Formats: sequence, C-alpha cells, structure tokens
Amino acid sequence: MINVLVVEDEPPILKSICRNIEKVNSNFYIIGTAYDGKEAIKIISNSTVDVLITDIHMPIMNGLELLEYVESNYPSIIKLVISGYEDFNYAKKAFQSGIFDYLLKPIDKEIFKNQLNKIYTQITESRYEVIKERLYNEIYTIPQNSIYDHYLNESKFKILLLCSGTFPISEYDYLLPGKYYWEKYDLKRICQRFLTDTTFWVLPGKSSVERIIIVSTKTSFNENQFLNLFNHLNKLDKIPITLCSSPIIRDISTLSKVHHQQRIALHNSIIFSKASIIEYNPDISDKKLDSRFISINQEFKSDITTLKNDMIQPFILKNLDDVLKIETFQIDLEAYLHFTFYILSENTSGNQLLLNIDKIIKELITNSFTKSDMINGISEILSDLLKPQSSKVTQKEQLVKDMADFIILNYNKPITNQTLSDKFGLVPSYISYIFKNHIGITPSEYILKYRMEKAKELLNTDFNLLTKDIAEIVGYSDPLYFSRVFKKYFGENPTDIKKC
Repeated sequence: MINVLVVEDEPPILKSICRNIEKVNSNFYIIGTAYDGKEAIKIISNSTVDVLITDIHMPIMNGLELLEYVESNYPSIIKLVISGYEDFNYAKKAFQSGIFDYLLKPIDKEIFKNQLNKIYTQITESRYEVIKERLYNEIYTIPQNSIYDHYLNESKFKILLLCSGTFPISEYDYLLPGKYYWEKYDLKRICQRFLTDTTFWVLPGKSSVERIIIVSTKTSFNENQFLNLFNHLNKLDKIPITLCSSPIIRDISTLSKVHHQQRIALHNSIIFSKASIIEYNPDISDKKLDSRFISINQEFKSDITTLKNDMIQPFILKNLDDVLKIETFQIDLEAYLHFTFYILSENTSGNQLLLNIDKIIKELITNSFTKSDMINGISEILSDLLKPQSSKVTQKEQLVKDMADFIILNYNKPITNQTLSDKFGLVPSYISYIFKNHIGITPSEYILKYRMEKAKELLNTDFNLLTKDIAEIVGYSDPLYFSRVFKKYFGENPTDIKKC
C-alpha cells in the first residue's frame, strides 16, 4: 500500500480530495488527515507516509513551512500541492521544496488522476529497486536497512531458486551453457505474467546459471503459479531448469541461511539433464550415494585390470551410457566419474590424471546438460589421455590461441562454451580441458581476468561512468552481480576504487 497524508483546512475540500484518491487506485491508503502543518508533522513523525498532499494557506503552520520541514527531514516523501492561489511566488517556493507538482483549485479530476498515477508508478518502481537491493544484501550477508523495512517485516516470503543446466561445481562459471539462458530470456517479464498473486523480486544467483526469485505476500502463496512458471521456463529452451522452493520465511534476517541450505539441497537433489522441482526440507539429511553405483564401481575396478589399452575407452563409455540411461542425480554422477578416473589413473601411466581429476570432473559436468554432451566430452578427454598424438600438439596450440583471440575480441558479448564449440568445432565440455592444458587457465578464468582488468581500467580513467555503465561495457547486464564478481576478484567494491 501507498500511505497518503492529506492536509487541508476546509473539511468539504478535504473529504473530496480523499474520496478522489480512493477512486483512482485501491493501492492508495489515506493514513491520516490534518487541518494544518503542525498537526501534519505529528502524523508524519508517528507514521510511515509515502505521499503528502497539502494546501498552502492554513492556520498555525502553512503549507510552505510544512513542505520545507518535510523536504529537510523526510526527503523520500513525495509532495503534491493543491492550492487556490495562482501566485507565482507561492509556486516557486513550493518547487524549491521539491514538490512533485502544483495543482490549482478547483481540482481538475482528470489531471489529478493522471498525477496520482504518475506518483504511483514512481513510488512502486523506486520501492521495487530499494527493496531488491535490501533483499540482495540480506541474501549475501551485507548489513543494510531500508526505509521499507516496515513493509518487509509485515510480509512472509519464499525463495524460488532456479538453476539452468547442471549445478555449478567448478570455481569459475562465466562461460557455462546455462548462463546463456538467463541472458536470452527476460525472467522478470515472465514472472509478471505468472506470479500475479504476489509481489516478487528477481535477483542474480551465486553463480551465472542461477537466479533467485523472492516472492512475498501477506496472505497465502499460490503454489500453482510456481508450477506454471516452472513448466513455462522449461518449454522455452532445451536447457533443463530446476526449481528449488524454500519453506515459508517470516524473518528476512534468515534469508541468507535459508538460501545457503537451499543451494546444498539443490546440489544434492538436482537430476542430471532433466528438469525437476525440489521441495527443500531443512530436516532432511545429506543424500547418500545411490547403491547401484557402488556395484557398478566394484565391477569396473575388477574389470579394468584385465583390459587391453585400446579397450579401456569403449569400456568406460559403455559403462557411462548405461549409467545415464537411468535417472541420475548429478551428485551421484560426480562420485561415479571421480571413481572412474581415479581407477583409470591407477591403471595407466604417462599422464597427470591424479593431479587434475577434480578439475576435469567439475569442468565436464558443469559444461554438460545433456547425456550426449557428457559422453562426447568424456570420449574426447579419454582420446587425449589414452592415445597421445604428439603430431597434433601444434594444431591444438593454434586452436587454443584462436579461441583466446576470439574471447578478447568478443569479451563483452554473451560468450559461452557452446559459443566456442559452434565456432571451433569442439565438444563444449572438452573446451575447458584443452584450453587449460595449453594456457594454464580455463576460458572462464581467461574472460573473467580480461573483464575485471578492463573494468578496473575504466574505473580509474573515466570518472563520469557509473558502476552500472561499466558493468554493461564489460559484459554484465546486472550491476549487482557485476559488483559482487568484482569484489570477489579484487577484494574491494567498484565504488571503493572510484573514490581513490
């Protein structure tokens, strides 16, 4: 609701103004009325007022004195004057106190309606952004209060955590296939279509493939709307979307804790290459490894010792294909691949598998969202590991150099490993592996380094650019997400560098 205080010393006009306000928009609430400025100040000091509508000529304290006081002490209140005096000096002094408009009596109902609608739009947009930043800071444990905390304290919330593709287990996630989904589709606009019974805020997730929707209501949540939103998101693209819904939250100070536990639940329960809804329950303990993988692992460990070198790759790929034919949790797939590569490293020589198993698995899984992606990626890596081809080293080095040049030329565009795959003809899940082997860092790390250095250069050289402008220049559509990435990389906020 938008709280309105009306100050007018003539009772009939006061009643008429209040009546017209209530007709314009049901979201306006008359929180109080007063006959003079002094009485109005008492109401303002004891209530939350969003809009002040006042006359000029009143006893005890006139409207101009009231406007000056409110501008000095409550600058966020929107001030609208309705006066019977057309004197230019009155209007000039009123505008010096930051009024929204100066309307003359008798009130033109259509003009009054238009101005109230403009005020409503301005307040709701401003409130949305302020609360969005407040919730974002609460999620990421950055202490902050806002003028709308009273509204938040009266509501209950749910966190809808969305993940496009696999859960991001690699350290750097800037080129993951799922990242492109959120750049391609406007989630806020989609939510406006489906979440009609609640207020909501769309926030960047902890990784580039996650998005957070915080929904708020003072009544009850419509779970069918969440289901319809989930179904629609999964019809838009081939990337599977997983939704993890939190329990009802009544205290915003617990948002960060709930979101952290929610991400753990998402990682434990996300199904590889399949869309699903996860009802997060804090009372459920960590998931144990699927028993069928234990028997598969035992058979693999026994069989690999008897295989000839040229039979190892087909054997592993056949086993993997059998595993993926059944609905598989990502966390089980991670454990299975770790075991497979570990046993492989013990039974082969001349490679550095033991040193890189963890990173190989993480890059493979986070860059795959279909079964064929995973099998093709494993196939390419096994070819490199089991059948070294020194004659192709120079060719691969040139390919990686071409990829690096392409990234620099397009660093501020929505590049993913799929983009590089389409451009250079490599399996997406293999790109990070080959890139790191030749340059020492993954493509995600490479583009992050270039973006961050470019952003820092702009912060130090162009003082007219705002943080949101720099974020857009270096390829980030969300300035909040850019600021968090920047701080993680440099250890300080973009605004701190601008102050130096």
